[in-house]
Amino acid sequence: MGLLTYSQFITEKWSGDSITIFDIDDTLVVTNSKIKVHDHSNNKYYELTPKEFNEYQKDPNHVLDFSDFQNPDILKAGRIIDWVMNVLQKTMQVERAVGVITARDSKDLIVEFLLHNGVDINPDFIFAVNDRDSGFTGSIAERKKQAFIKFIDMI
Repeated sequence: MGLLTYSQFITEKWSGDSITIFDIDDTLVVTNSKIKVHDHSNNKYYELTPKEFNEYQKDPNHVLDFSDFQNPDILKAGRIIDWVMNVLQKTMQVERAVGVITARDSKDLIVEFLLHNGVDINPDFIFAVNDRDSGFTGSIAERKKQAFIKFIDMI
């Protein structure tokens, strides 16, 4: 029997008792995506990396622009973190389920990026927690927690 695609594995082989979950930004890939901030109090603009955004303190005078994170070209041009991508691929090769949780707002963008890098993950195992249709609420951390719980409920 030949090697199964991930989608075939999920429908034909997966026992449903475990899953390995990955994030995208700064885990599988480092991109030039930035969060653009417009400070209305002084009319200044600046940018934050995803790492800097983790420390960002919300300010009512700031308007945030995440449009870089919707750009497939920026994502595809990112630097793959090879050792993490190898773990993902080896996990799939030994017929273990793999999922993705990302703060991005498009599951389709993640599917496209992964396929571009030779990885075929069932879209049902990708949670883009900022997608308006995802049903997740609260802060990014709270949304990711809800996604983890959803994965637990699936297994």
